[in-house]
Amino acid sequence: MFLKKTLVAALLTTFVAGTFTLTSCEKKPVKDNLKKDSLAKIDAKDKKDSLSDKTDEKNEDETTQDTPNGSYEGTSSRKTLKTLKADPKFDEVATYLAGLPSKEKNSDLEVSAAWKSYASASNSKWNNLKNGKFAKMRPWAKEYLAEPRKLEGLVFYPFSGADFIHADAFFPDADEYLLIGLEPIGTYPTTEKINKNAAAYFNGLNQAMYFLVEYSFFRTLSMADDLTGRRVAAIDGTLPLLLTFMKNLGHDILYYDRVAIDNSGKMVSESNYKKPAGKDETIYGTRLYFKDTKDKNNANAKTKILHYFGTDISDSGLKKNPHMATFLQSLRPNTTYLKSASYLMHNDYFSTIRNAILDNTKFLVQDDSGMPIRFLPENKWDNTYFGAYTGPIPLFSGRYQKDLRTAYTKDVKSIKPLPFGIGYMFREGTSNIMMAKRIKGTEKNKEAKVKAVVEVEEKKETKKDKKPTK
Repeated sequence: MFLKKTLVAALLTTFVAGTFTLTSCEKKPVKDNLKKDSLAKIDAKDKKDSLSDKTDEKNEDETTQDTPNGSYEGTSSRKTLKTLKADPKFDEVATYLAGLPSKEKNSDLEVSAAWKSYASASNSKWNNLKNGKFAKMRPWAKEYLAEPRKLEGLVFYPFSGADFIHADAFFPDADEYLLIGLEPIGTYPTTEKINKNAAAYFNGLNQAMYFLVEYSFFRTLSMADDLTGRRVAAIDGTLPLLLTFMKNLGHDILYYDRVAIDNSGKMVSESNYKKPAGKDETIYGTRLYFKDTKDKNNANAKTKILHYFGTDISDSGLKKNPHMATFLQSLRPNTTYLKSASYLMHNDYFSTIRNAILDNTKFLVQDDSGMPIRFLPENKWDNTYFGAYTGPIPLFSGRYQKDLRTAYTKDVKSIKPLPFGIGYMFREGTSNIMMAKRIKGTEKNKEAKVKAVVEVEEKKETKKDKKPTK
């Protein structure tokens, strides 16, 4: 068998760095290898700020001036970006990385023995995945995650690494995805760079995606080598994995650019960002525009956006980068997804990101490694449980949740099925997922607004009382 019990035991003792010292990711801008094309202006009437849940129309051009702190001025994906100027070169590279035949029948890229061998193994691997676990995951998500899926909008997936696979499997109708991991964003690959040593590149790519494809989680310590240029110099970030996943899942890459978090906590296109003088500690991110092409007859498929940031979102990491903290706190995701999150938000030193999620998300879908259940009380959240919970793997034995175990045992008939394995407990029958739906009226922002109104009225009354009588 390709998987030995001894290997699994060894892997599970080393795959997560979450309990160790977090290392900061590269935040220096890296020169793109591909020439940037400008995006056409987008009609202001078609704009809706889904990341920050704003509905006000904004200026057509991206700008860092005169915009509210923590807002996102970027293009909308709630409506098709009709005037987006797509560039086929981005999809061509992604197609090559995925081991799929070129649309242009470009034989120059597909003649090497290294690519042919990689493509054959890749196609077999993805067919097994689609016909195996994915054949169970997609219909399950369609039935049991119907409510959050209807909202579309933004899916926020922190602690994700480059895992677009599960975000797409569970929430294929989302307009935007925001992924965050420790791994750097890297540079957009070119066929020239790949083919300098194609065999090493494809071997490195296979190694980088192995754990996610086989077990449903990334091994953080391996990614520190696999996605930073240490193992294969040309693989210097998450972009090759994201592109490979997106193409194999049936998406066309329309356009790629880099974004930055400016000093007001707003996401802007790097081309419109005024870099600070001196040392540049700006956090840069990836922005990929793509379209679902699984339905060949769906000519009007909407354009969607995937963002990825490589940065440390612990409290200490965000203290060093307060603009990123402002940006995260401004998000209004319809759904937050957490999986194989190293139980990081069980710690007080991840309270900033934890509170940002609890304050602003409408739905939370997670396994037990995400948000501790004690932060999801029944008077604020309607919780639904799937699968089984007996406790964490030995590496995280200290993260056993008695209250979560009680939730799974007090009313066994209420526990919903989970016909596949996922997360650290990756074997079918041992995994768990819970969906928490915010109860209306418990939003922090709403409570703050009510409090503000009350305070204003009280001040008026106090002022009236102090007014001298004639």
